[in-house]
Amino acid sequence: MKFLMLIMMNVLLLVGCSLHNNDKVDEIIEKISVVPIDVNEPDTVEAVAKNEKRSLSIKHEVKGHDVYIECYVPNFHFSKENVGKRNKDGEGHIHLYLNGEKITKIYKAAFIVKGLPSGKHKLKIEIAHNNHTPYDKLYEELEVKIP
Repeated sequence: MKFLMLIMMNVLLLVGCSLHNNDKVDEIIEKISVVPIDVNEPDTVEAVAKNEKRSLSIKHEVKGHDVYIECYVPNFHFSKENVGKRNKDGEGHIHLYLNGEKITKIYKAAFIVKGLPSGKHKLKIEIAHNNHTPYDKLYEELEVKIP
């Protein structure tokens, strides 16, 4: 529980940075990495987005220049093997945005954004169908500050 709270605090700090220059965003994107991790703890909520069928709960924590993020989407399967294939309700992946720029696709519910520079940053976590179209209202935007 403490770990999740720490993750949530870190992501909030990270999301606050609003860059005005695409060159700066590209420079940041080149320096960071996103690492998927396995998590077995599907409880607690910091931010919640809902559509009629699903909800998205996100916990995050900032540790140094890294943001630990855990997503909980009930009755949803993260699927790398079906990306680009026919949509199946309750299946898909995550699109991760940093300061308004899409930086990667993620196929696990938990991941780490590593190596963010000091300052405020905005992260958007969007749940997408197999064909990359977003699920309606299944996204969260986080603001984090990196020391």
